[in-house]
Amino acid sequence: MFRTTSRAAEKRKQWSKNANAAKARKRELGPPREYPPILPEIRRVITITDYDFGEKTVTMELRRSSRIDCYNCYIDGQLWKSRIGWSRIQEWIRKAFPRVGSFESYSD
Repeated sequence: MFRTTSRAAEKRKQWSKNANAAKARKRELGPPREYPPILPEIRRVITITDYDFGEKTVTMELRRSSRIDCYNCYIDGQLWKSRIGWSRIQEWIRKAFPRVGSFESYSD
């Protein structure tokens, strides 16, 4: 390490002080900071009606969580998962309602 002279240290201190003052001026004169909007409690409601083997209706409420890109997922009023992402919810829907064979295969 090289020794810093008192003159160089004083210049560095003055430069830092000027830079901080310029940042503060820019912050005061510039546009106000934009904050993200406050999201509603219930952000999405998904209602699925399955007619394959009788009528079955499932309602999913996706509510606000502590993260903006996640939800607290309630299925028929009961908490299913907290802080779950949109992709995982879609994956669950895909797996919960499997495909059924076509009617043509049942006719033979």
